[in-house]
Amino acid sequence: MIIECPKCKKRYKVNESNIPAGGGPVRCSACSNIFTIYREPLDIQLIPVEEGKVAKPSVEKVSVEPPLEKREEERIIEEVKAPPSPEDAKEVLIKSFQEEREQVVTKPAFPEVLDEEKKKRHSKAQRLARSLTKDILLYHKDEVEKGRKQGNLVELLGNEIKRSWKFFKQQVGEDVIKERNYFKEALNEIIADGEETFV
Repeated sequence: MIIECPKCKKRYKVNESNIPAGGGPVRCSACSNIFTIYREPLDIQLIPVEEGKVAKPSVEKVSVEPPLEKREEERIIEEVKAPPSPEDAKEVLIKSFQEEREQVVTKPAFPEVLDEEKKKRHSKAQRLARSLTKDILLYHKDEVEKGRKQGNLVELLGNEIKRSWKFFKQQVGEDVIKERNYFKEALNEIIADGEETFV
C-alpha cells in the first residue's frame, strides 16, 4: 500500500503485513514527522439486518461458542471498523516493544553488574536501536536486498545510517554506547541479516 506524510507529502510504499492491526506510528525519513498509519479496511460485504426480522434462539437451543479462528476474525473486523485513538496506537506500539524485548534471547540484554537505573537505560538503548534499524529496513528494503547481494550495504545506506546513529547517540548517551553498542548489533542482525558487516 502507498502512504503519504501529511507534513511534507513524501510518499512511501509499505508492506501492509508489517502494520499492527490497530495501526502504528511511523517517522518520515524526509522530514522526521511522526504520524500514524493504518491497514486498508477488509473488503467484506456488510449486509444490514432489519429490526424485527432476526430470529431469536429458543430456550431449548444450546449456545455454542464459535471456533477460535472465527472469534479472532470477528475481533479483527471490529478493530478495523474505525481508526484507533492515539491512546490505542500508543498501547499497540508499547506492546510490540514489550514482545520484541521478550524475543531477544541471542544475547543478554545488558551486563548483569549494572544498577537498576543503568539497566533501564541499556534496555531503552536496545529497543531504540532495533526500532531505528527496522525503520531503515522498512523504507529502504530494495537497497538492503541489493546491498546484501553486492556486499556494499555501508555505501548504499550510509546517509540513512548516519542520521539514525546521530539520533541514537542523542537519545542514549555516550556512556551507554561505550559499554555496549546496541545500534551496531541491530544493524548486523537486522540489516546485514546476521553477518558482521558493520564494525
